[in-house]
Parts: sequence; structure tokens; C-alpha cells
Amino acid sequence: MNTGARNQPSSPETPAHPPAATGPRRSLRGGAAFGLTAIFCALGLICVLATGALVVGRLDAFEHELAAANARRAVNALQSDVRRLDALLKDWAWWDDSYQFMVDVNPAYIESNITPEVFRDQHLDAIAYISSDGRAVHSAAPDIVSGGVERVHPALLAFMRQAVATLPHTVQHDGLSGLVRIGDATWMAACRPVLDSLQSRPPRGWIWMARLVDDPYQKELARNTELELALVPALPDNLPASLRKLADAFTDVPMRDRPAPETPVVGVDRHTIWSGALLSDLNGGAPLAVIVQAPRALGETARNIVHSGLLVVLTLSILALIAGLLFLDRRVLARLAALSERVAANVPAAKLAGMPQGGDELDRLAEVTAWAFHAIRENERFLSEMLDALKVGIMLVDRETRTIVSINRHACALLGRTTEEVVGRRCHQFVCPAEEGACPVCDLGQPVDHAKRTLLTSGGEMDILKSVVPISREDREYLLETFIDISDLEHTRRMLEESEEQYRAMFLNTGTPAILINEDTSVALANPEFLRLARADQAMLDRHPSWTCFFHERDVPRMLGYHADRRNGAAAPREYETRLIDASGGMHHVAMTVTMIPHTRQSVAFIRDITDMKLAEARLQELAFTDSLTGLPNRLRGLDSLNDMLAAAHQRQGALGVLLLDLDDFKLVNDSMGHAAGDVVLMEVGTRLARVLGPDETVARLGGDEFIIVTASQGGSEACADLAKRLIGEFSTPFRVAHAEVYLGVSIGIAGYPKDGDTGGQLVRCADLAMYRAKAAGKNTYRFYTPELTQAAQRRLEVDAELRPAIALGHIVPYYQPVVDLGSGRIVGAEALARWRKPDGTLVSPADFIPVAEQTGLVTSIDLAVLSQACPQVQAWTEAGLGRLRVSGNISARHLQRGNLPGDIRAVLEASGLPAAQLALEMTETVYMENIDKARAMLDAVTELGVRIVLDDFGTGYSSLSYLQSLSFDLIKIDRSFVKDLPDASSLALLRAMLGIAAGLGVTSLAEGVETVEQYVLLKSLGCGRGQGYLFSPPVPAAQFEELLRAQKAGKRFP
Repeated sequence: MNTGARNQPSSPETPAHPPAATGPRRSLRGGAAFGLTAIFCALGLICVLATGALVVGRLDAFEHELAAANARRAVNALQSDVRRLDALLKDWAWWDDSYQFMVDVNPAYIESNITPEVFRDQHLDAIAYISSDGRAVHSAAPDIVSGGVERVHPALLAFMRQAVATLPHTVQHDGLSGLVRIGDATWMAACRPVLDSLQSRPPRGWIWMARLVDDPYQKELARNTELELALVPALPDNLPASLRKLADAFTDVPMRDRPAPETPVVGVDRHTIWSGALLSDLNGGAPLAVIVQAPRALGETARNIVHSGLLVVLTLSILALIAGLLFLDRRVLARLAALSERVAANVPAAKLAGMPQGGDELDRLAEVTAWAFHAIRENERFLSEMLDALKVGIMLVDRETRTIVSINRHACALLGRTTEEVVGRRCHQFVCPAEEGACPVCDLGQPVDHAKRTLLTSGGEMDILKSVVPISREDREYLLETFIDISDLEHTRRMLEESEEQYRAMFLNTGTPAILINEDTSVALANPEFLRLARADQAMLDRHPSWTCFFHERDVPRMLGYHADRRNGAAAPREYETRLIDASGGMHHVAMTVTMIPHTRQSVAFIRDITDMKLAEARLQELAFTDSLTGLPNRLRGLDSLNDMLAAAHQRQGALGVLLLDLDDFKLVNDSMGHAAGDVVLMEVGTRLARVLGPDETVARLGGDEFIIVTASQGGSEACADLAKRLIGEFSTPFRVAHAEVYLGVSIGIAGYPKDGDTGGQLVRCADLAMYRAKAAGKNTYRFYTPELTQAAQRRLEVDAELRPAIALGHIVPYYQPVVDLGSGRIVGAEALARWRKPDGTLVSPADFIPVAEQTGLVTSIDLAVLSQACPQVQAWTEAGLGRLRVSGNISARHLQRGNLPGDIRAVLEASGLPAAQLALEMTETVYMENIDKARAMLDAVTELGVRIVLDDFGTGYSSLSYLQSLSFDLIKIDRSFVKDLPDASSLALLRAMLGIAAGLGVTSLAEGVETVEQYVLLKSLGCGRGQGYLFSPPVPAAQFEELLRAQKAGKRFP
């Protein structure tokens, strides 16, 4: 193949190029196809236009006429029902019984004629009797809920009364009938004057009958007329777009452009034809539109038939066109084209493109034939130059003699020999590693010899890549051998193999589960640690499964997204957590670290099993958000759930209820039975609460004996109240604790979102205020939050903020109300009552600050402040000779909780110098009800000081006789509620009983609230020893009380 060893072909003279045509090449086949196609297209267009003009237009007109007839049919059906209603009304109106009923409103008439059965059988929804002066004599309508009869809706009745008052005189005898729109409801109504059967006497009023045109009626009307219809006010928003002109009947459109009443209007859209007509409203409002819709089935069917016919004609035309073209092509055109293509097949495309483009198939055949011979010679020359220019060794070997017949320059350069040294020699001596032996191609039948070495002139060897292809020429067989030098590639390959072995050893022995991942998600390699984690065997990995089969199906889409992002250059997390599913079905939480291998499409993933850590986190999470005693969510979880449910309710624009529960008298269980028993009760409470709640409700323990329930029920306040009742009902069953039964109640406060607040904190505060209101209402009940509760709480805060400095600054002063001996009429003592005098001189009522002081514990300071001022004052009066009085002061239950009452009283007496016998302490039953033993011990200690004990408000609390017997009281104060109604018999009987009890126990009695002389005399006659009330004096400052004492000293007595 060397140029020195080849004869170069001589090129003949190049024939002259024919001149190029100015226009595109003409084609016999194309011209024939174009002519036939144009003819058939023109015929098809004429058919389409003619069919559309003659058929479709007439069908559209027929559809409009049919739609208008449907609208008239719907209007006629509706008016027929109005006429039937009017006919029924006429029978009732022109009836002697009805005529008499308008005078005497006979109940028997109502019971026999206006019954639920009449409404049901006559399809009536209202009957009204209106007097001539417009007064409603009687009205009735069926009560769907109870099945009885109720009054006619006020709006409908008002229309009936107004209509008869404004009825023209010319139609008063015929009455009125039609449709009327009242609010959002449409009624079919009729009225007639009430006449006697002979219609000889003047009318006595009017009878109205009405039927509600509701959805059931419209459905029945649609079923009877076999039409799809609706009855709506003729407003633009209520009408289909194609029937908006119906609304023009009562707009500013000129009268000549408005549709006449009950005249159908037809409109169409793509698939539906609409028709409608107007009916006037008896109430003078917007007319009512009867809308009928129907599918455009007739027009669509006709169009489909026309289109189908046109399609058949078009198909047949196309088939005829194709048949004609095929016949022409096969008989003439194809033969010419085939002959031209066979000749042009041996001509390069570039040469064909340079040929003239004018003429038809016959011209092209001549051009191709002329150029074919020239192309053959050019190809031979080009091939020879190309082989010499290739940097690939090429050698042609005679297969029979196995001698080299041709070789190119690059092959000689690789072998280090000249062309003369190679051509004519046997190939075994040059390109085979062994000089002797069988030829792999010729002797062994191998199609290609992939020998990797060849002999060099220096006696060495070279790494080559050789290929052999058998070819033939002029019935003689040759072997075309090509080879290239791959010495550098082989060196690089050996280095890569060594590097791969090193990294493979490192990968397989990292100690951390790892996998090598291909771009198609198949696992290329996995180390033993991964096999152990996934419980897979090597046979499974040898099948190169997708890594997706090892991970949780819900995590796979996210992981596939990361997989694609890494290979597309997008951001993907290098580390993330997921779930691995092993071969046995077990799930492992794992941390993945994934990175791409540089310059490849593969990635490597290192996997760390974090299952134990996840379980520990879950356990910590559970402990952090679960109440350990009841197993319920704790305060933190409960408030989080409340906020989550608030967000969901806000998103769906729904409601939410928050119920705050506090166990009543739970402290008694802890105090009497121990905290262990209290824990048992709390666990049972948690079980009961969970049993009551539904799927839309959640419960949590806030702490102590407080629980919170959040409900997403859509029932509003009624649903919350029902839930509260069920909760209270659960507490009616006693709790069994240490072989004993304990009855506990529960007080519940309820707040709602969004009415009472839009944050969790606001709702909890509101529910807490409502819960305390339930406590104050007697416990074991529920109360809803009201804004007044917040106002009261704010007021309490304001009072508390002002009360503390007021106590410190001495603004709490005693007012004195005299205690009078009923026998002598003398003042023998005084009750010191706390009053708050502000710096500006105004007084704050005890009702405004004593309850706040009770809640905050300031009441003890107030009690001691009053005694600290009253005792020195009484001592001063005694020393002034105004009498040896006994002063009494109120003592709160808070003193019992503090436990230092005896010491406080002793300090007051020592500071004032008042003898203990002149001091009395008043306390209500609540002081000793919480802990009778502690109360007895403390009262005994006070009594030992010489101080007297007074039971206040006797008869209003528990009034336990056992407490009266076990506790030492020197005086019993009968509450004013038993005195104010004297001489009422029941009050008198109760008073006698209480005075008898006091006398039997040897205790002095005192009646509070004495305001009249009659009460004074009666109490004195019953043996009551002392009295106190406005008859003698209201509570007054010390100066005014001193005036009473000086008047008494001067001889004045009560009453």
C-alpha cells in the first residue's frame, strides 16, 4: 500500500458540467399527484359548505322553537298548580262555616279543618285568615319537627296582611293568586274574600293559602313536565350568561326592548340550550324566572350525521385519489425513478447536490450516468491517499500464500523497516509473536487475531492492538490487517489495576457499612459490614440489585431525588437520615454519608446504624411530653397540641373548644388518705377522661388535679356543654381507694375559639376564669367563659394592687355596729367591721375588696389591722366610763391555715391593754369545716387566753349540730336571712328551732339584720338575747359610735 508499491490510476479528462437549471427539478410523479389532489379538495370544500348552509341552520331554528315550547310548558305547569290552589281556596272561602269562623273564631272549626292531615293531603304550607281591617284572625303552618301546627312565618303573614289592605277594589271579589318572594323563600299563594255559600252577604275578611316552592316541589314539577328546570329570582347573578336579557324586564332597558311577561327567551352555549320566562312577584319584587335547560342533542346528532357523511365521502375520494396515483406510479413513474436511483446509488451525495436541479426523472437519469464514471476514478485516488495518511498500521496479506502484498507508511514506521523489506515476505516473520506455528485466522478459523505483541527490528516486542478482516478482490481472498501501538495504554492499565486493588481493599475493610452505587441505582460493590447490616448474602449482591430495595418505600422517593441531584450538579445533602429494611424485614434507622467519586457517575455511601440512638430519643421524647402518673400528655404536650389544633382550626376556619377541669375537694383525699391514695385517684381520673373523649378531642394533665381537654367538634357551645355533662357524669361513680369509696366532683370551665381568644394562652386563661366561676357556683358543674369574668379578674388585680399599700399605710379602719341587749335595750357590745378609706375620703365597699383579700391571703392582715385599732378604742371607751363593752372581730379561715392565730391575738391584747374577756372572734363554719381537729386545737388555744368565740351566719352553711356540740361557742349569730321575713310562718318556725338549740346548749343567741320594731318585739318575745341591725345603727366610725354610747349614758335606750 506504499505509494512506491502501487500503480496510480490515470485520470481521464473531466467532462464539462452542463449548465444548472434556474428553477427546481420538475417531477412527473409530483405533478400528477398535485393535479389530482387539487381536484378532490375543491369537490370536498363545496360539499362541506353546501351541507352547513342547508341542514345545520334549519336544525338550529328547530331547537330554538323546541326550547321555547319547553319554557311555555314549564310556565303552564306552574300556573296550573296556582289555579288548583286557587280552586281549593275558593271552596274554603265561599263556605258558611268559614264565614261564621271569621266572627267567632270557633276552636271546633280549627280542630276539624286546620289539621296536620289537611296540610299534608292538600300540599299546603300556610293558611291565614285576615280580617277586613288587616288583622290576623288565625294563621297556621305545619310544624315539621313536632308534626303539629305552628304559626305562619311572620314575614309571610305580614305580606298577606299588607296585600289585602292594598288590593284594588276591582279585583277584591276575585282575590289574588300567583308567586311571591319572601326573604330567600318562594311561595305559591292565593287569597279569596270570605263569603257565604250563596255569596249574597258582604265579605268578612280574606283567606290566604300558600305552598312553599322549595327544592322538593321543583323536583316534582321537573319530573311531571319531564324537564330540567329551576325557579329563581330574575337577577343577573342567578341567570345563565345566555339568558341575562331576562333580567332586563325590571332594569333601565327601554320598554320596547324588554321581553314580555311569560314570553320565552332562548339562549344557547356550546353544549346546552337554555330557555326561560318571567313570572311577576305578588310582593312587587324582582320577577321570578322559570329556567329550562336541555342538551343540544338534536343539533349535535344532526351535525354528527353530516360530519359522518362527509367523512365517508372524503374517505372514498382519498381512496380513489390514492388508487389513481398508485396505478400511474406503478405503470410509468416508478420504473423511471427506479432506473435513475440505481444509477445514482454509486454517486456520492455531494456530487448529486452539485448537479443541475432542472428537469424531470429522465433528465436526472442522463446527468447521473455521465457523472458515474468520473466518480469511480476520483474514489480510487482518494482511497490511496487516505490509507497513507492514517496513523494506523495497515497491511494486506494474500490468504493463500500468506505473503504481504501491500503495506502503508505508518505500518513500516512501527516495524522499523522499509516497504521493500516487508512486501513479499511471509507475515509470520513480522506481526506475530512467534515466527512459526498455525495462523489463528487461516489455520484455526478465528475471525480476528487479537495478538497484543509484535516483533521489532531490535529483536524486542511491542504492545499492539491488531484486528484482521477477510476481504476478496477479483475472486482472490486477502486478509486486511490493522494494528496500533498501545504500549502507553497498557502501562496505564497496569497502574490502574494496581490502584483499584488498593482502594478495593480499603473499601472492603473500612469497618463501616458502605456501598458503591452506579448511576442506574444498581449496587456495584458492598463491603461485608453492609452485608451484615442488611442481612444479605454475596449472591444477592452479585446480581447488582438497586439500592432502593434496601430502604423504606416512603424514603425512597426523597433519596432518588438526592441521587439525581448529585449527578445533575444540583445541591443535595451530603448527610441525611433514613430507614434501612434488612432481608428479614427488620427496620434500622441509619445515617447516610454520600459523596460522588470524582470524574465518574458513581457515588459511594457510608452507612451508620443509629437505631439505638433513635429509640433513646423517642423514649426521652415520650418522657418529656407524658405525665408519668396518669400516662396522659403532660402540660407541655397538651399546650403544644392546643396550639397545633388552633392552627388547623384557623386554616379551615373552624371552631375549637377548651375545657379546664379541676377536681373538687381533692385535697381532702390527700390530707385524709395520703398522697398515694391521691395518685390512685388521679390515675383513675386519667382513665375515665380518656374513655369519654372522641377522635376529635385530646386531654392532658396540667399538674396537680387540673386537666385540660381540647375538642375540635363542630357542634359549638352545645357540643362543649354535652361533653362537660358527660365528663361530670363519669364522676358520679365513686373511686375505690384502699377498700373505700370516695366521691369526687369536677368543676369545668369552657372557652371557645375564636369567640373567646385566638391564642392558646388566652383560651387557657379564659377557661381558668370560667372554672373558678363553676367552683363558686357550687362545684361539680360547668360554666362558659364570659367577658365579665376577665373584667372581674382585672378588677381584682387592680384592687389587690391598691389594697396592699392601703393596709401598710393604715387606710383600713374599723366601723362599729352596736350589739344591743333586747331585754334592756342597752348597747352591750360592738362588731368591728373593716372599711377601706381612700386618701380622698371615699369608702370602698367590703364586697369589693374582702373577696379579693380572701383569695390573696391579705384578709388575715385586714383582720389583725381591724382588731389592732378596735381593741385600744374599746379600752379607751371603758376608761372613759362609757361602759364595759365587748368588741368582736371577724376571723377568716386563712388564720387556720397560717396556724399562728393565738399568738396574733395575744400580741393585740398586750398592745391594747384590753382584757381578753372583752374580745370576741367571729368565724363562719368554713373556718373549721376544712380541718375540724386543727380548728378545735386552735380555738381551744384562743379560749385559754380568755377570748370569746362567736359562730357567725348560723343556719346558712352546713349547720352541723355535731360541730356545735364539739366546739365551744359562747354566742351564736343567727343570719339575717331568717330575720328579714318575720313574721313569716316558715321563718318564724326556723327561728324558734335555732333559738331552742342555742338555749339547749346554753349559748347566747344574737339575731342579725334587725330593721323594724316589729322584728325587735318578736325576737324579744321568742327569747332571743341580743340583736344587731339598722334598727339600732348602721356601722359607723368610732366618733359616731361614741356619740351613741354617750347618749346611752344619758339614759337613751333602744328601740
